Amino acid sequence: METEVMKLVICLIIAAVCVSVIDAQFILSHETRVSQQQFTSQIATGQWLILYSVFIGSPGAFSKAKYSWRVSGNSVTRTTVVSQTTCQTVIANYTLGEHLDPSGAALLREVFPGHKTELFYSQDPSKYIWMLLCRTPGPTPGSCTFGFFDLAIKDTRTNLTGDLNLVGLPWDMIAADLRATRGLTFDNPVVQYVWTGTECPNP
Repeated sequence: METEVMKLVICLIIAAVCVSVIDAQFILSHETRVSQQQFTSQIATGQWLILYSVFIGSPGAFSKAKYSWRVSGNSVTRTTVVSQTTCQTVIANYTLGEHLDPSGAALLREVFPGHKTELFYSQDPSKYIWMLLCRTPGPTPGSCTFGFFDLAIKDTRTNLTGDLNLVGLPWDMIAADLRATRGLTFDNPVVQYVWTGTECPNP
């Protein structure tokens, strides 16, 4: 199993280098922020697997994780299944609203204690999303001093132990969104591959 994981990581590194080259030539044709309608109809309809993470500030090590969101009106419940020293399930409650810009982007605000926010970027939210999970807002509007910027893909496997389907993902769009939103490419060491280690069972 460890050998298969290492093969997967090597393939991803090769793909990351390739898409970085593609990214240099790719121009975003439209807004990448995910709307409320897209969030409700395409993201809050399944389970998402975190492949890559960019740490903002010093949040510490990030483990293999799976996310799912459920929407009821303007209330959103996010369930996170994470492998740390043991498998844990964490539930957080948010309010769904709009980001304060003209894009109408979906923004999740934590109900209590109210500091955390989540913002989503994608040119194809049916397949992948970049998520800005801000735990501590920065001193200026829209800034963040502590959190994560994660790449998640929709879990299309038929069973928990099945291989991840990474071949059909739009890596050109994924890389372009990373560059447009964070000014980064996959060959930068701050972009860390995190889908490693034990996978926890679904709750």
